[in-house]
Amino acid sequence: MRIGFDATSLCRQITGIESYTLILLQNLLRLDGNNEYVIFFRKEIHPLLLGFERKAKFIVCPIDNQIFCEQIWLPYIANREKVDIMHFPAFPPGILTSRKFVFTIHDATIWKYPNTLSWKGKLYFRPLTILGARRAQKIITVSESSKNDIVGYVRREPGEIINCQEAVSPVFESLADEKMLQAIENKYDLPKKFILSVNSIEPRKNICRLLEAYKIFKEENKSLSHKLVLVGRRAWGNDAVIKKIKELEINNDIVFTGYVSNAELVAIYKLADVFVCPSLYEGFGLPPLEAMACGVSVIASNIPVFSEMLSDSAIFIDPYNPEDISRAMQKVIIQPEVKETLSKKGLERYKMFSWGKVVEKTIYAYKLSFLSPRVSILGIWIDNVTMADALNEVEQYIKIPGYAYIVTPNVHHLVLLQKDEEFKDIYHNASLVLPDGMPLLWAAKFLGTPLKEKISGSDLFPRLCAIAADKGYKLFFLGGREGAAEKAAGVLRAKYPEIQIVGFYSPPLGFENDIFENTKIVNMIRSANPDFLFVGLGAPKQEKWIYRHKEQYQVPVSIGIGVSFEFIAGIVKRAPVWMQKKGLEWFWRMMMEPKRLWKRYLIDGVGFFLYILKQKVKGRN
Repeated sequence: MRIGFDATSLCRQITGIESYTLILLQNLLRLDGNNEYVIFFRKEIHPLLLGFERKAKFIVCPIDNQIFCEQIWLPYIANREKVDIMHFPAFPPGILTSRKFVFTIHDATIWKYPNTLSWKGKLYFRPLTILGARRAQKIITVSESSKNDIVGYVRREPGEIINCQEAVSPVFESLADEKMLQAIENKYDLPKKFILSVNSIEPRKNICRLLEAYKIFKEENKSLSHKLVLVGRRAWGNDAVIKKIKELEINNDIVFTGYVSNAELVAIYKLADVFVCPSLYEGFGLPPLEAMACGVSVIASNIPVFSEMLSDSAIFIDPYNPEDISRAMQKVIIQPEVKETLSKKGLERYKMFSWGKVVEKTIYAYKLSFLSPRVSILGIWIDNVTMADALNEVEQYIKIPGYAYIVTPNVHHLVLLQKDEEFKDIYHNASLVLPDGMPLLWAAKFLGTPLKEKISGSDLFPRLCAIAADKGYKLFFLGGREGAAEKAAGVLRAKYPEIQIVGFYSPPLGFENDIFENTKIVNMIRSANPDFLFVGLGAPKQEKWIYRHKEQYQVPVSIGIGVSFEFIAGIVKRAPVWMQKKGLEWFWRMMMEPKRLWKRYLIDGVGFFLYILKQKVKGRN
């Protein structure tokens, strides 16, 4: 792919989203040897990217004006360069952008806290972000918390928003010697003991309540000499902070450093006794992880994103309660064992986030945007891919952290989805939605949005088993009638001697409602540590079981495959290939099991036809 990357934000001071843009771009150019990059700058090429000029094409806007650059020059130059995908990692795309694009939305501030925006944010940034969110092929965000917020505000399916996360800059893993520490202490006139907070000075960062908490801390701990150091640029709305300092009469105890570079910030973190982040809202919030990387104990707001990121490596506080913040500061400073425990946990926690993983997920978003357009049938978005595309994408899930699951809708599924809200939520959050059955291809063609290929779970299963045998992936089989999974495993082992089937289990009828049986199965799967979990329980039971338990059993890829174990084991005979190609597999299945399947195929078939007709008429209107 030829990927265009908007680096025009790097002409500004490097803080939050600019830092993300710079480090992501450095790592994309360093790690991605398969794609071609065209990088667009304003003013000049950033000095830290000059070493990558042989790896990408660099183009600088001839006019140093933000609106001209974003609204006229970027759309024009992206077209001229014929990029396949544009990535806007900091600011929204211009109105005239006509190439396919991916847009990083870091958080939902413009929707949740519109009053905290400057006039420029309200009149320019917010409308363009809303428009860009609707037009993007895929939206990238940086946490599950942000993804959940954004889904609530934009008209997009959860599967179209990809959480690529963030990570700390490698700078924060470097050592600062005594000479460096002393130099920074002198430069910023830092006290010998201090509490640190790193934020832009603006309303949603909750600095005023931090000041109130510090005032309480000082009054209750008169023997302690700790001052409060605030690092960050003064943003819109910072007047309230200055006013609060005067009101509390703590002018002599507060140190403002203004903006500092990352290299200097490392030293400031290492000099601090404790780090406090009382934000009311963040999309990711790097400073707590940066502090952890520098060995500093962290106190953070009990907001969803910090719970997600920091786990048990921080003390969580109520950001609306200054007394709670004060108690936490006192606990860390007065109790050395608490400080030491938090420091050790933090040093392990920050390592769970890496730029290598961010790059993998970002490239995956590019691939999905370029290769995988989606087709809507009865309100369900289906990936329009070939079998080869699907196999490639499924393999990518193993390399990317997380617990992906794949669904294969057929006529029966789509009819059920019209009435079952839980089933619909499962589909909307699926990593890959593949069309299982010729009727879906016929319906898509009738609707004017043809699908490339039928990809059933029963076709996907043996193909993935062959790949697993070749590449050493581990498999676990769950479901099927008694003995089916075990027999299927035997057939596959005979065919592929190298295949690693690390477990199989056919649970008893009604197991999904038995907490002890479910716990046993989850533990069984976790102990086996497979790369793929194949679940043959029939729809919607298999999809619901996967969705409810995937975070517990923690397998990279889960797939519901219906009666595929029985097909492989020879217990149920599959339709001849010619019937499969003619779309008559449903008729074969009904003849094999008429009592069980007549209603599904005849009544659901009529219902499906009527639903499709209704969608066609709606589309014309």
